[in-house]
Order: sequence, then structure tokens, then C-alpha cells
Amino acid sequence: MTICIAARFDYGVICMSDTKISYGNNCFDNETIKGKWRFGSFIMWSGDVWAAQKALDDEEPDFLTATRKLARKHTGEYKSPEFPVEFIEVTEDGHIRLIEGSGSIFRRSSYAVIGHGCLQGWALMDALYHGGTESAVKRQLAKVLRITDRYDNTVNNRPKFETIRTLF
Repeated sequence: MTICIAARFDYGVICMSDTKISYGNNCFDNETIKGKWRFGSFIMWSGDVWAAQKALDDEEPDFLTATRKLARKHTGEYKSPEFPVEFIEVTEDGHIRLIEGSGSIFRRSSYAVIGHGCLQGWALMDALYHGGTESAVKRQLAKVLRITDRYDNTVNNRPKFETIRTLF
């Protein structure tokens, strides 16, 4: 399980995730951020590891198109797309997009949160996030993770960061 957050600062976007990955009843520590650079965008994921890798390794340059293509292949009982993963994509020009496994997209202006800990994460970001410098936003994200870790045992308090600098 996880929590991933992308938040805008003065000159870019900071991406943060914890390092916990769960397989069934087993939890493992991952030493890197749960994200990957892909065709100029940084993409973080939460959910099924296999599904995330299928989408991240697809040859389609547009990530939204790749996700929708895979979602169409994996339809459920009611003929609706069921691809058990969600993503935050941060483009090289600083746009934040939250993409569900079904291919639905939500554009975010300041921040986005995904993962098992996102229920607390969204509320905490609403309360604590106020932008600012890179170091200020990193402190805000670390505080959100620290509080989420206290109330959600599927999240751990070991943040990993990736910074995308832009000229907006």
C-alpha cells in the first residue's frame, strides 16, 4: 500500500511517495520512489504492481492513451474497464494529471494524492498545503506523510522525493 503526492512549488513540482509495497499479507520496503520517468513525464503509481508495469512499459508515447488501451483489454463483469491501478503524471511543463486505471483523467492545479493513504492525504493537503519554495513544500509533504503514517498502518514514514523544475 502506499501514498503518492505531487505538489506544485514556486519553480516546479515535487513528487513524493512512501516506500512500502504490499503483496497480500506481506509488506516490503522499496528503496526508491514509486515512480518512473517516461517520455518526458514523471509518473507515480499506486495499486497492482503488474498493472502499473504494463502501463509504464507500454510503447505508446501518450500515457493516457496507453492506460485507456490497457483498460479496454481488461474489462469486468459489467463491461466496464477494470485496471486496478491509479497514476499521477507530472509533465515536463509542470501539469499534474491524476489518471485512474479506467482511463479517466482529472487535471489538478496545485496537488494530487493517490494510494491507500489518500483519504487522510487529501484532507491533510487541504489543511496544510500552501505552496512556497521547494524546501517549504517538501516540509509540508513530509508532515502529511508523518501524520498519515500515524493513522494508517499501510503507509510508512520514509519519504522519497523527485523534483521536476519548470519555468512557469
